Amino acid sequence: MAVVNVMKAFHTRGDRAEVAGVGLKLLGDDEALLSEFAEFVGSRTLDELRRAAAQAAAATTKRKKGAASSSSSTAAKKTKPETVETTWRVEGDDVLGHFFARDGSLARVDAWTRRQGRKHYRGTLLLGAQRGNLVEVSDTVLNELGHSAKVEDHLRAIPDFETLAGADAPLVRGAAEKLALAAKIEAQPGWSAMFEAVVWAQDKPTEPKWPAIVLDPIALDDPKLRRRAIKFLGAKHLVRFLGFPQSSSLGFVAPASLSPYADHDPEIDKAAKLARKPRARFEDAVNEAKVLTRKPAQNRAPPPLGAKIGVTYLGDDRVYACTVVRDPDTGELSVRSPDFGPDEPDTIPFDPNEDDWRPLEDPPPTAPAELASSSQARERESAA
Repeated sequence: MAVVNVMKAFHTRGDRAEVAGVGLKLLGDDEALLSEFAEFVGSRTLDELRRAAAQAAAATTKRKKGAASSSSSTAAKKTKPETVETTWRVEGDDVLGHFFARDGSLARVDAWTRRQGRKHYRGTLLLGAQRGNLVEVSDTVLNELGHSAKVEDHLRAIPDFETLAGADAPLVRGAAEKLALAAKIEAQPGWSAMFEAVVWAQDKPTEPKWPAIVLDPIALDDPKLRRRAIKFLGAKHLVRFLGFPQSSSLGFVAPASLSPYADHDPEIDKAAKLARKPRARFEDAVNEAKVLTRKPAQNRAPPPLGAKIGVTYLGDDRVYACTVVRDPDTGELSVRSPDFGPDEPDTIPFDPNEDDWRPLEDPPPTAPAELASSSQARERESAA
């Protein structure tokens, strides 16, 4: 009876099915006790009691398995290393678009990020079996490898690049053509000495000489024009005639038809005979040539305030008599002249290094040192 009382107390706190299972274990084979217990828990027969106990046991086993699985999953989550997602940027760095050679291939920098206080760059391989794969380098490694915006600067470091997969891509093929052109130019002694020179060029004997600049064909992006330059190499220079739109100003001129450009040249006087429209073009060309041939800025001491100077402005040969002043609003060094037109401001900013100017009032000449000393000696003798 004590066992029944214990089970009654457990039943008041537990589940009916669980109580049935516990009761069957404790009461054993005593039919009288089992019948009394079955009646107490609400089972009509012992078989119904046993079925409830079996269901409770199965539910308990399933619950334990689920708890064990959840526990192991939680433990796995705790031990799994955390991964930090990297944000790659495709703008905001001057190195983007540069090229570098590494491991026998060519890579282009496509993105960058900052990690642990340092910059890292991601590049796409363009040559070889790994073409299309991504590589990552730190800023230190990239600087050691060397990088630039010119593909041809790095192809030289890749042995037999012409045989690698991707060598037929327009980017690589164009750079290879530039390398071949550079080798041919080096084989022509003195040919490159004229590159970037401003000259007088005469395309045809019946046409006037015209300001032009000799171009370096290696710098050309147009492959057709590069191939023409190779064809005329050693016979004609590629020039750009100034004063025209660049798309319609290129031509090939023999060295004998080129001469050094000078501001004061008889060719400028001949332009007065040109018709109005070509004369305007010629004046534009001369002004552009003046800009291209302007000497680097010199560190000239500024004239003192109130000094009288003559200033010549680009495109205007007139010398303006000016007074050096300081702009009351900006505080910048400026000049004022009665020769400025009515549409001009009262003062114009003045830069002693950039502007073409000269003093109009020269200081009195200083006597040589030996003459000054003898003059002073005579003055002391007369005073004595």
